[in-house]
Amino acid sequence: MGRILLDLETLSQAVDNGFTDTLSILIDLFKLAGKNRRYEYIEIPSQLGMILRRVLIKPKEVIDLISEILQMGFDRRERIRTIKYKGKDVKEKQVYYINNNFTGYSIYYDPRKYYFNIMCQHSSILGKAKTEIVQDIKNLFQCELGVEDKYIQNLDKTIKLCRIDFKRDHRYIDEQNLSLIKAIVEIAPDTIVGANYEKKDEKDEHPEIDNFDDIEYMKKFKSESNKTAEFVVYDKFLERLDKFDKGLITHEELEQYQRVIRFEVRIKNGKLNSLKSDKKWALDKDIDNYKEESVANELFNYYAEQVFFKEPFFRLDVAKRKIRDLDITPYKKKTFRELLNQINEKGYTRAKEEYKYPSSFNSHIKELRDLGINPLTFKETWTDGKGKRHKTTYTSIPNFIQKENCIIEDDYIIDSKYWELVRQNNSTKKVIDTS
Repeated sequence: MGRILLDLETLSQAVDNGFTDTLSILIDLFKLAGKNRRYEYIEIPSQLGMILRRVLIKPKEVIDLISEILQMGFDRRERIRTIKYKGKDVKEKQVYYINNNFTGYSIYYDPRKYYFNIMCQHSSILGKAKTEIVQDIKNLFQCELGVEDKYIQNLDKTIKLCRIDFKRDHRYIDEQNLSLIKAIVEIAPDTIVGANYEKKDEKDEHPEIDNFDDIEYMKKFKSESNKTAEFVVYDKFLERLDKFDKGLITHEELEQYQRVIRFEVRIKNGKLNSLKSDKKWALDKDIDNYKEESVANELFNYYAEQVFFKEPFFRLDVAKRKIRDLDITPYKKKTFRELLNQINEKGYTRAKEEYKYPSSFNSHIKELRDLGINPLTFKETWTDGKGKRHKTTYTSIPNFIQKENCIIEDDYIIDSKYWELVRQNNSTKKVIDTS
C-alpha cells in the first residue's frame, strides 16, 4: 500500500479533460532578439508635401533572426482583406508566411507586426500546463526552426496568450437526431450578448471553398468587431473528412469523429484583454489561468447558453402538452403555446421582433424556462438528406451543449508536471490512498 501527500487543488491543475481544443500564442520577435520596440517620426512625401509618420525601427538583429527562421519551410501567402479607412471599406493585399509542417502546430508570421502566431493544436496541449507547453515551443524553435541558443533564453518573456478555444462534442444517434439538431440551430437566437454578435453561415467566411455545403460548418455566432469571441457549431466528422481527403489526417483520426457535432467557444485577444480588468474575472492572460476547468466551463456556458439555453429540447406538441398540464391560468397557457408556435415557425429572433407583448417577451421566456421548457422546440416531422419527410419519433432530445450530454475525454495526468506543481504549491494537503 502506498500513501503519499496530494494537494487536491494542485491535482486539479494537472488534469486536463480535453475541454481546451486549441490555443494560440504570440512570440514577440523583438524581445526574442533581445531588443525593445522603438518608433521614430520620419518625413515622407505626400500630396500635401512632406509629412511626419511614426515608423517602427527594425534593428539588424531582428531582421536577421526572422530571415533565419523563414528559411525553415515557411510558405509565402497573399490574401485580400477588407479594412476600415476613414469610415469606408478598403481592400488591401496582405502578405503573411505560414508553416504547417510540424505535427500539432501551425505557425504564422505577419511582416507588418513582427510577431509569430503559433497555434497549438489539441494533441500538443492535452494534459499540459504552461511550463510544458512553453518547453515544447522552445524545442520546436531550437530543433526544427534552428533558432540559436542565445535567443531561446528570451522565449519565456516573449510569449503571451492571444486566443484559446474551448470545445464540447456531442455524438448524435442517427440521421433523424441530426436533422432535429440542425433545425434547432436554425431557429436559435440570431443575436447574443446584447446584439454584439450575429449568427452567420461559416460559408460566408470562406468563399474560396467551392464544396462548403458538404463540409457543413453549420453556424457561427460572430462578434461584429471580430475581436472578442465566437461561438461556432459545425459537423466535426465532415470537417475531418475534408482534411482526410486532402491527406492531412489518418483514417483513425477521421473515424473517432463519426456522428459528432462540435460546439466551440473561441476566446480571442480582445476578450482576453477585457477579462484582465473585469471585476468578476481579473484573469491575467496566462495559459494556466485559462486551462482551469472551472474557467473553461464558465466561459463556454456564458456564450453557449445564450444560444441554446440549458433545458432539454421537446417536440412542439409535447411541449404544448406540458403547458396544458401546468397549474397556471388558461390565459398564460394560451400565451405560452402561441409563443412556442411562433418561435418554432419563425425562429427566436423574428418571433421576438413580432411578439404582440414586446415588453413581456423576455419575462415570458424566463417563465417557460423556470417551468423546465426550452423555448426552442422541434417539429413533428423531419426531412432526410434526400428531401423526404418523415414523422418525428423523438419526443425530446437532451440539450446537446450541456457537459453531461457531451463526449468527455479520459482524464490525463502528466506525472512530471504534477510533481513540479507539488513542489511549487504547498497549500492545504490531504492524505490519499494510492494503493
